[in-house]
Amino acid sequence: MDIHKYASYVYLAFIVLIAVLAIFVVRPFFTTIAFAAVFAYWLLPLHRRLSKIIKNMPSALVISISLFVVLLAIAQYGIFMLVKEAANAAEVLGTTDVGAAFTTVFGDKLLTASTFSAIFDKLAVTFTTKATELLYSIPSMIVGFFAFILTFFYFLLDGPKIVSWLKNHIPFPRETRKKIISSTREYMNAFLKAHIIIGLLQGLACAFGFFLFGLHSYILIGSLVAALLSILPIIGPYLLYVPIGLIIAVQGNVAGGIGLIIYGLAVGSFFDYVVRTELTGRYASIHPLAVLIGVLGGIVVFGLIGVIIGPIILGLCITIIESLSGQGLSDKSA
Repeated sequence: MDIHKYASYVYLAFIVLIAVLAIFVVRPFFTTIAFAAVFAYWLLPLHRRLSKIIKNMPSALVISISLFVVLLAIAQYGIFMLVKEAANAAEVLGTTDVGAAFTTVFGDKLLTASTFSAIFDKLAVTFTTKATELLYSIPSMIVGFFAFILTFFYFLLDGPKIVSWLKNHIPFPRETRKKIISSTREYMNAFLKAHIIIGLLQGLACAFGFFLFGLHSYILIGSLVAALLSILPIIGPYLLYVPIGLIIAVQGNVAGGIGLIIYGLAVGSFFDYVVRTELTGRYASIHPLAVLIGVLGGIVVFGLIGVIIGPIILGLCITIIESLSGQGLSDKSA
């Protein structure tokens, strides 16, 4: 009996076991860790400048606390606006015959008043159920938020050490490791630039839409909210247009409300799926189709953070294939 042979099998099984257990430990916080890594990378230049003045640890602490305050203020304002709009919607729904308002504009050819009212009531019940589930998930969201801040702090504090460790331990040849790290940086920078541009465009589009549909008093706040929500593809500004459009519709202006929703869905989708992918592909030197598939597939597999890491994974796959083959796509097509 070959003892060494069985010992190698035991060693391999132990490695697999540890790897599986590590995945299970990290899995609940995968999105949190990924978001923290992204934010830390984007704010790393600020940290480097500030650390020259107040040293490394205080700089990471100041930036982490500042990010905590900013995100907390945004969340507080978002919850306040959500509760306010929900109260307004409930008040309007209590005094408006939604089905009658719908048939007044479109007649009975599309849906009868009773059918439309039944559909709307079912949607209201679904919304209430989801809102209740959201309230029950607040404790876990708070835990995740604090985990995000702490992880962000350590990524910011020891980011260069982590990158150096990855450079030395990624199981690829030296040149391939360098290319993987540089490609990841390129993709992260590309997404940052694309997100900023899309945010500005979504804000301008919201201002024009609100002006077009008579919401003149809400142009400024709507533009700011749309710009912030633009970092959430698929959810994005739809979270702004759809509720406001429904409120306008149940108040009696059904055509205006539906028009705003259609406008928001069309413009938001164009910027999210056409302009964003084109910009990201251009900045990251990757085909827009790979970006689009990466975004959609990343969301399905990883959730919201898949918007960023999905295309990065596909991009790194292309980089590895090119490194192993010794030539890039441009060389093959020449």
